[in-house]
This record gives sequence, C-alpha cells and structure tokens, in this order.
Amino acid sequence: MSKQRNVALDIGKGIAIALMVIGHLEHYLLVGPLFFSLQKFIFIFHMPFFFFVSGFTFAVSGGEALKPFIIKRIRSLILPWIIWSMVFLCILLLEDPQKVNVPWMIKEIFINGTFMGGWFIPCLFWSQIFLAILVLITKRKDNLLLPALLFIGILGMYLPELMPITFYKYFHRTHHADVALVSTLLAGVGYLYKKINYESLTLACAASILVGIAFFFNSRADMNMHAYGNKVLFLAGALSGSYLILFIAKLVERYSSYLTQFLAMAGRNSLWILFFHETMLLHVDWLLGINKRVEVSGFIYVLYAILPLVLSPAIMWLLDNSRVKLVYCYKMRYTAK
Repeated sequence: MSKQRNVALDIGKGIAIALMVIGHLEHYLLVGPLFFSLQKFIFIFHMPFFFFVSGFTFAVSGGEALKPFIIKRIRSLILPWIIWSMVFLCILLLEDPQKVNVPWMIKEIFINGTFMGGWFIPCLFWSQIFLAILVLITKRKDNLLLPALLFIGILGMYLPELMPITFYKYFHRTHHADVALVSTLLAGVGYLYKKINYESLTLACAASILVGIAFFFNSRADMNMHAYGNKVLFLAGALSGSYLILFIAKLVERYSSYLTQFLAMAGRNSLWILFFHETMLLHVDWLLGINKRVEVSGFIYVLYAILPLVLSPAIMWLLDNSRVKLVYCYKMRYTAK
C-alpha cells in the first residue's frame, strides 16, 4: 500500500522553490533596489524551509537501517545531482568550449560541491545523515535530541571564530560542511515539530512578527555564504518563516484548488527545478528576445520565475515517459533485487 503524499508539504515546497527562482533573478536580469529588498525578505526563510521540511518527512527505523538510509539518500540526492551537473557541463561545452574550465568545474562538482545548486544538495544530504545519527544516539528522546541539535547548529555558526581562517576556508569549501551543521539544526526542529504539528492564527501572527523583525533588524542572510548576521535573528526568522510557509500552504490547499495543483506540481518537482532553473534562466532572454542590459517590466520578472516552474516538470515527464531514464536506471535496478 503506497503512502499518501502530504499535499500541504508539496505546496509549501512549491512556494519555496518559486521564491528561490525569484531570488536568483539578479544573476540574469538588471534589477533595482526594490528587488534587493524583496530578495532580502526571501532569503530569510526560503532555503531554511527545505531543510526544515526534510526533517518533517524524516524517518529512520533503527541502527541497522543506517547503511540503507545512507544508500537511499545517495541515490535520491547525490546521484541525480552529479548526473545533471555533468549534463549541464556538456551543454556549456557545446555552447562555447573556450569559456569552460573543465578541471575547475569537475573540482566544483566532486570536491567543493558548488555547481548546479551544489551547496544545497550536499548540505541536505549531510544534514539527513547527521540527523539520523543524532536520533539513533539519543534513542529518539527529545530531551536529549534538542540540546544535541542546538550544540551542532551553534557550532556550525561559530566555526569561523573557532578555526584558523585557512583551515576554515577549506572546511567550508568542502561541501559546505559548516552549513551542513546549521542545516541539521533546522532539519531537527522540523523533525520535532512534526510530533506536535500545531497550527493557529495566533502562532502565525507571532511568526509574521518575528520574520518582520529579522527583515528590519538583521542583515541579509545567505546560508550559501555562511552569512547569518545576528544568529538569533537568523534562526528566529528561518524557523518562523518555515512555519508560515506551511501555514499558508494549508490555507491554499483548503481554499484554492487551481493554485494547489500548480504549487503542488512545482513542489513535487522542486529538486528538478533546482537543477534546471539556471540553465533555463540563461536562455530565456534568447527565447523571448529580452535585452538583459536594461531594466525590464514586472511582467518579465514573473515570466522568468514561472517558466522554470512549468518547464522543469515537463522535461522530467518527457524523460520519464521515454526510454531515456538516466536518473532512474540505477534506482530501478537496485529495487528489482
């Protein structure tokens, strides 16, 4: 019997991945001051939400299940990321081989983990592994797990102050190991929140106030760059914003069937949107005949944001319904045994 998907979680992931695409438009369009204010607001919680929700869906059955748990995460996260990183590298080589530094890109993929959304995928992978180890060590006792999560998260935030800068740069560049520790805290809070799963308008209002405080009184957060500003305000904004996305997602599910279908589709394909959106955004100007050197209208911003959300799932549908199953071939072979 197949487990029924949590539609609200898919909607929440759809909201967060749409915000991610919008937040990355500065790399592809000429933007103004208003955009950077919007981007600062988005960066408070859009990527923390994905770590939070990974904890919400987290499950490990026991100590003997740790090895298959790791293998499953390699197959579902690391393998697709490597495959599509190599595909994107081939696309760049076909377009202009003179501008592509292949050894540097190979290093970025396999060692530094900063290619094709690479900082996020390794952090998500390692946060899941670290959380599994902590859950098993503490024997699922929340009174032990929460202090362990706080310790590992705070350690990740303060590593630049605790390590010699040369060693820290290597530690950070190697799959963003320090950010993975902070991600483990966010995932762990999501795991603990799942047991409560409490929602109320009062709590949503309080969360909105905390997000507002983080926006007005903290600097721009960017987990990729280990930029948290005030660490208390970062955590307050990240966790409050994650709760708000879930709260809004449940309202969307309840009151808008059309928006539910679109956002849930984007949420189910959020990993592929992460992989494909940069390639698509690089070529939207060619497709639509847009001059990226001049400031464009709000409609163009919306179009840039929507296209990856629609086309990425369409591409995956075409691949999944053809004989080209590069990503799933290993999974099918493994599950057939």
